[in-house]
Amino acid sequence: LSSMRYWREFQQHNGISNPLTLQPGVRLKIPLAWLKVQPAPVRVLAVLGEVFVQPAGKEEEDPLLAGALLHIEDAVRSGPKSSATFVFADGSRLLLSANSHLMLDVIRAYGETGMVDSRIRLKNGGLDTDVSLQEGSGSRFEIHTPGAITAVRGTKLRVANDAERQIVNT
Repeated sequence: LSSMRYWREFQQHNGISNPLTLQPGVRLKIPLAWLKVQPAPVRVLAVLGEVFVQPAGKEEEDPLLAGALLHIEDAVRSGPKSSATFVFADGSRLLLSANSHLMLDVIRAYGETGMVDSRIRLKNGGLDTDVSLQEGSGSRFEIHTPGAITAVRGTKLRVANDAERQIVNT
């Protein structure tokens, strides 16, 4: 939980009159809003060609390197004949195609629950994903483009956004 102050509400929410009599294996419900939320950096698995990262709050770009960690509001841009592969905290993978530009809008995990909230904004270009099966109400994997929002809970998905012609393909 994000705070121990929830213990009374937690007890009431689950109908526990005496916590000393709680038996192993009893299913407990925890509201999503009570869970500890923490950043879940995205790891760069591979980079081919010229790919750049613009860290949040900076105006200049740096070359993106395999092994680097990306954080919320970092932007990534790939050049011609270039690509980058990323892995998210839940094991989902994303391949950014050549001539593409994306931003990491939300990348967070809910404590030790395994639930990960990943939201990516594809400004231009294309990407391929292999999204791990998402379980729990806090799990999501969304790709936002100017023309559409794609949300999946465990599948392979390809998204392309042509910002100039205002065309989105999934």
